[in-house]
Amino acid sequence: MTDIPAKWPNLRDDPHLIAERLVLEHGLERALERATKGTTAAQEQGDNYGLSVWREVKRILREWGHGG
Repeated sequence: MTDIPAKWPNLRDDPHLIAERLVLEHGLERALERATKGTTAAQEQGDNYGLSVWREVKRILREWGHGG
């Protein structure tokens, strides 16, 4: 999948774990920026599966940002 660091091989398919790791490493605001970049990259590469995972990551991060 697009833009998942190689050091996170077990996270490739789990949006909740990806979101959690991004927040732990970068904070919520930067995590959302990274997820947006992942979404854009997946879209540009025609990676529909990656696109759906990154969109879910963004949804989760937005929910957490609004006290979800």
